[in-house]
Amino acid sequence: YTEAGELFVDCKLWDTPNTVKTVMQKIVDKGATMTTVSTLNNLATFDAIEDFKDSLMICGVTFLTSWGGSDLIEILNYMPSAGKQLWRDNMERAQSVMKGIVCSPVDLEKVAEAELELHGMHKYKKICPGIGKNKGQVRTTTPLQAKEMGADYIVIGRTITESEDPLNTIKEIKESLLKT
Repeated sequence: YTEAGELFVDCKLWDTPNTVKTVMQKIVDKGATMTTVSTLNNLATFDAIEDFKDSLMICGVTFLTSWGGSDLIEILNYMPSAGKQLWRDNMERAQSVMKGIVCSPVDLEKVAEAELELHGMHKYKKICPGIGKNKGQVRTTTPLQAKEMGADYIVIGRTITESEDPLNTIKEIKESLLKT
């Protein structure tokens, strides 16, 4: 969940245009206000879901927080030094429907540079997972670091769900974010 009354569905949809459109309709029907779609979809997929862009915040996902530099090369065929170009290429492909971009907080600077190059302004909300030291995630920060780096939304999952005292963990995170 996001703010009161909002529902974030994080499926990272990547499939045929018809399948993504069908799943997107089910997400809207369930009352979601935000969802994720892989920016690796083809343009026909983004055309197929264009009718949903005013119904919920569609957020593009490109580079998972569990991926390191070798994954970037192997999966997306980008060198880790590509930085801004990776984000620019993928934002450009999904720009017809996208209102937000999902990225590790450590990528926010490159995302902002790509956004300015592509649109001449900061256009997208920044949704940042990879919060805390979680098994399987390699590009992470603390909640406060993510906020200070410019995250609009901070996605905190395993840091809370795998905590021995989830309620206390939430309280500590909230207090750390309110101190600034």
